[in-house]
Amino acid sequence: MKRISLTAAALAISASTAFAGSTFDMSATLNGTTERQMTVMSEGHMAGLLISQYAPVEGAAGNPMNGMTGSCTGHMVIAAPAASGGGLCDFNNAAGDKMVISYEVIGLNRDGGISGSWTAHGGAGKTACVQGGGSFVNSAITDAGTFEQKVTGAITLP
Repeated sequence: MKRISLTAAALAISASTAFAGSTFDMSATLNGTTERQMTVMSEGHMAGLLISQYAPVEGAAGNPMNGMTGSCTGHMVIAAPAASGGGLCDFNNAAGDKMVISYEVIGLNRDGGISGSWTAHGGAGKTACVQGGGSFVNSAITDAGTFEQKVTGAITLP
């Protein structure tokens, strides 16, 4: 019985240290849905709350975020042709790995989507102490509330 327990512990330690000191390319295309609660101020000027859900991440092989789903909340002001705002996202998986990401909206795209930057602020499990960041470009949100997000950047696990 002890032999099995020690083997399981050794495997758990080696799995968690496999990511330590590694940098991962975060280039990926994510798919999500958004619920918007917008208040129109005037023509082309609005502000509101965004609540988004992300399907499981499918990044490059070995990416510690693979399989994680995400939930984001934030606020945004649109004063065409500009947009600004930001919020927080939490990504997690069934194994208990977690990651917190902040985002800043810095632009409104021609198709009505948004662009901006993101920063990783730590996590739990295999993404504990994660650092990094990058940029994103979202497509316009469809009438059904769906969008596509292209992400670039990198994360490092110390």
